[in-house]
Amino acid sequence: MVNHSSLLDGIALATILPGRFTFVAGEVFERKPLVGFFLRRVGTRFVERTEREHSVADTYHLMEAARHGECLVVFPEGSLSPVPGLRPFHMGAFVIAANGGLPVVPVAISGTRAMMWPDHGTIIRRGAIHFVVGEAILPAGDGWDAAVELERAARAAIAEHCREPDNAR
Repeated sequence: MVNHSSLLDGIALATILPGRFTFVAGEVFERKPLVGFFLRRVGTRFVERTEREHSVADTYHLMEAARHGECLVVFPEGSLSPVPGLRPFHMGAFVIAANGGLPVVPVAISGTRAMMWPDHGTIIRRGAIHFVVGEAILPAGDGWDAAVELERAARAAIAEHCREPDNAR
């Protein structure tokens, strides 16, 4: 689980992650010309977020992929905003982890917002990107309550290190 403050988050992660990882993104990104091209090239799995039936099916397919060894990279905030702060998390990835008995590894990224959302001038500017990788969090059972516990624990770990306010609390 990774906080999401700019489009640079995924690019930065793709350059440092060891081994193979599968990014998960909303279907709206698949249709964006440059971003969609890049995401397709790195093997992103796109998920439906608005139609419940498709969303449930996508969640099931992601759970099966994770059970078969795919390491999923999920941005649980699900969207971008120029407003600083950690936004509410969507629960899909936490449900997948709890029902699959899979660990969640919280990752906090900071620095990309200042590079991507500057007050004035260029669209992207130089800066430092910082990553903090937390300890894996194992679900305490399966089902909704276990997913909620995972979300709270991952959120607390990310909020502690992302250098932005927690806007959902």
